[in-house]
Amino acid sequence: MSEPSKSQQAQKIVVDTLCSEFELERGKIVPEASLRDDLGLDSLDGVDLIVALEKALSVQIPETDARQMRTVADIFTFIDKAVAALDAAPQTPPAA
Repeated sequence: MSEPSKSQQAQKIVVDTLCSEFELERGKIVPEASLRDDLGLDSLDGVDLIVALEKALSVQIPETDARQMRTVADIFTFIDKAVAALDAAPQTPPAA
């Protein structure tokens, strides 16, 4: 069995965060699920989710991008792009 891709690992972190932070059932967290209508998250929950994901994934999620996230798939799409950007960024050696 092959290692999960960084994208798959990041998506698992998103699902795990939704489950642990908001006590959601894992089975309800599907790509097409609406954060508000299907998962019951309000705007304050959305802010908490963004903060939790930024910590868990070591990414910055600009407010303009966060406001566009309406479904779990929207989060996956943003995270996939952020992970790809991190991989493409030149690696700087640690300071001596």
